[in-house]
Amino acid sequence: MIRKGHFSSVKVPDDRKIADLWIAPFGWAAVTAAIETGMTEELSQSPKSAAGVAKILKLHPESVESALRVLVAMGFARPSKNLFRLTEDAKAYLVPSSPLARMAELAKHFTTWEHKFIVRKLREQEPILRTFGDTWRENDEENQAVKEAASGMDSIIKAPSLAGVRSGAFKGIEHLLDVGGGSGAFAAILTEHQPKTRVTILDLPAMCAQAKIWIQSRQAVNVDFHPADFFKDEWKKGCDAIFLSNVLHDWPEKEVLNLLMQARHNVLHQKNKPGRIFILEVLRHENRNGPLMATIFHMQMQMGFGGAQYTMSDFKRLFKKARFSPPRVVAQFGYYSLISAKSL
Repeated sequence: MIRKGHFSSVKVPDDRKIADLWIAPFGWAAVTAAIETGMTEELSQSPKSAAGVAKILKLHPESVESALRVLVAMGFARPSKNLFRLTEDAKAYLVPSSPLARMAELAKHFTTWEHKFIVRKLREQEPILRTFGDTWRENDEENQAVKEAASGMDSIIKAPSLAGVRSGAFKGIEHLLDVGGGSGAFAAILTEHQPKTRVTILDLPAMCAQAKIWIQSRQAVNVDFHPADFFKDEWKKGCDAIFLSNVLHDWPEKEVLNLLMQARHNVLHQKNKPGRIFILEVLRHENRNGPLMATIFHMQMQMGFGGAQYTMSDFKRLFKKARFSPPRVVAQFGYYSLISAKSL
């Protein structure tokens, strides 16, 4: 049992080193996958675009670009307009035909599941994408896939959620709809710090069933549930704020815009009190080549779900289309940015 007040006094040190450690295997895998599929060999001959590499090697263009952006962020390639060129050390050590190739040292990385995943995604001409809930049985508390997904979400989002709540960004919110609320970690943290704020978690029925167990174990109050598919079903009405944490990155722009428009349609908008929207995401640099963690995270989202780690400019454009005010960063923690806007 987690005691009540568990999140109130805990210190929250910067977690970027932990995030880097977690995602590092995918960085190595991007390098070894680029070697196995012939990408480094091809680029050692001359600079090429991602589309050009994909055409020559019969690989998927978007996946090639994602992997090449990781190589850029790691310092093994440089972009020049729409072309990518290998650095001198990459040409010497990461190209199998080079007399200085370090293949023996890299050999163990060719056997990892991360490497095999990226190679498979690079070679898929028609990407096979998955969505959360593909293996979830409705309201089954014993479903291991649901528990693993909830556990992963809970682990990664607690610290940024706590930092965001402590920033004061959510003060004055009466009823918040947590869309894709997962384990309920954010709801437990917010209501512990703001007992008068009510949180409704909207997620698939199986995830809501799991979240209820964890909400109870954390002795969280003022939290309820709205089991639904947020693309197909009605959202909870009457909330003056909507929150999407690590949700928008799962989807391509078209679906992101649909979610933002649905949020604008549902958030309570009053003449003297416009509705609020908050998103918690890892932003990529405007040149899309960093930071390294965000670039690797983007590759994971693009290859697995067809999603993306977006830039702030991307969100400004999408928020405008969905009839929200220009979004602004209201809090930051580690690689995460808490972004907010008002309904227009």
